[in-house]
Amino acid sequence: MYQTQAERVTGKKIKYLQSDNGKEYCNAEMDNFLRNQGIQRRLSVVRTPQQNGVAERFNRTIVEMARCLLLQSSLSDMFWADAVATACHLRNRCPSRSINGDTPYQRWFNRDKMSLNYLRAFGSTVYVLDKNPAKGKLSDRSMKGIFVGYPRETKGYRIWLSESRKFIVARDVKFIEDNVTTILKNQKIEQLIINDYENENKPWVELITGFGNNNEIEAQAEIPGDLEDNEENEKSSGVQSSIHETPRRESREEAKEEKRGPGRPKLIKTGLRGRPRKLFSKVNNCEVQERIDCNFNEDNNIFVGITEVQLDDAMNSQESTDWKRAIQSEVMSLLKNDTWDIVKLPEGQSVVGSRMILTNKFGSDGLIEKRKARIVAKGYSQKYGIDYNQTFALLQEWNQ
Repeated sequence: MYQTQAERVTGKKIKYLQSDNGKEYCNAEMDNFLRNQGIQRRLSVVRTPQQNGVAERFNRTIVEMARCLLLQSSLSDMFWADAVATACHLRNRCPSRSINGDTPYQRWFNRDKMSLNYLRAFGSTVYVLDKNPAKGKLSDRSMKGIFVGYPRETKGYRIWLSESRKFIVARDVKFIEDNVTTILKNQKIEQLIINDYENENKPWVELITGFGNNNEIEAQAEIPGDLEDNEENEKSSGVQSSIHETPRRESREEAKEEKRGPGRPKLIKTGLRGRPRKLFSKVNNCEVQERIDCNFNEDNNIFVGITEVQLDDAMNSQESTDWKRAIQSEVMSLLKNDTWDIVKLPEGQSVVGSRMILTNKFGSDGLIEKRKARIVAKGYSQKYGIDYNQTFALLQEWNQ
């Protein structure tokens, strides 16, 4: 069927068929068909998808578009086939650099212009005109549904009716598009990009979108300073009522008071392109000049999520006795196991120093289980060609 349609539309004949070694392509029925049609077969090497890179990359593009459509619309995976079909429909109507900015649809059907006014947001709530002649005079004149795609054979919209649990194709449809569509239309693309900053001290943007019972967007954002200073971005913003901006001064003060907490980050799915955003837990952090006066008890969040505890802070805290006991245990363990040998320092050589690392070990309930002290060598003082490849590992325990 595809061969007949392609040859009729383009006026050209299929000469080669390139595919992988899947059984749906490599079988006796397919071999006989290609032989009768005079089409030569081209196969890629087994487990070498890069030889069919164009098709493999396009499959990934379609899957990513379908995933974004499902996430943005908050629909279940039951509609994955409709999302894939809609992604193909949209991709064929997007400009492509490989064909000089034309769309695949224009090249395939040899058209100069095409209309995109019929496109709607996938997953939008719709009301379909009920044309059933058997309905009563006082019955509803519309049926509520969800828009899930564009049919091939009909100029209409594919609608899912949740009450009757069936798909229909309709033309007389009223769309109630979500606020996300309005945001995407009114916002500049530069303001929708969520940047990842490697430096924790830099301001960052966290955009969380969610749908309540009234289909309202609930979003919170901390806008970077360069975007706040840009008056053009402020004037062109169309979502001031939906996004609450935190002043730059407050965000800096919060950055000083908070620090990244322990545990894995929570993935935030925004429905936009790219990887999901990471939301880390936050803990209170004392000012540097006030560290000595901080109250280091288990009810305080000072040590929560901090990998290493400074030696001065530990010795001046209420848990100084526990830290001293942990340090003594580490030193006695090194002496008991004959960790080092006393040798004469060679001329012209320097000693690789060491430092004490103090850490808190947490249990499964999140409470501090014990204090740990470790003496480690300063490996960064080693020099290439002299002692660069030597390892100075004093002790290793499995519970680490």
